[in-house]
Amino acid sequence: MSPPDPALLRLRRARRISRGLRRFVYRPLGFVALGLGLIGMVTPVMPGVVFLILAAWLFARSSPRFERWILEHPRYGSFVRNWRAHGVIPRRAKFIAYASFVLSVTVVWAVGAPPIAIAATTVSVLAVGIWMALQPETPAG
Repeated sequence: MSPPDPALLRLRRARRISRGLRRFVYRPLGFVALGLGLIGMVTPVMPGVVFLILAAWLFARSSPRFERWILEHPRYGSFVRNWRAHGVIPRRAKFIAYASFVLSVTVVWAVGAPPIAIAATTVSVLAVGIWMALQPETPAG
């Protein structure tokens, strides 16, 4: 019996390291994105579904169990599944996001934030709003 090929041994070691990196990097980042998504679901100043989509992507590479939990979530799973399958955003979700954008800029302005914060918030929501307007949508959400 001949000794194993050194190139094959290096490949196996690289795969083992890669699995470890995915588990120790992607999974914690997935939980951070999931937490931000959950916060975004209850606050008007932060998007929620975007972070859930990111969390599902990270969990797809590190934890199939948590990916499945997001995809099968009774309330938010359909948003992530629709985005993955068709790249669509429900019309209702777009309107809610636009209203949240207006509310966010209004709150930042009303609390007397520095002009740079008002400008940064306005530019951010305009950029995301324009991008979102260019995405295809489902008629109802």
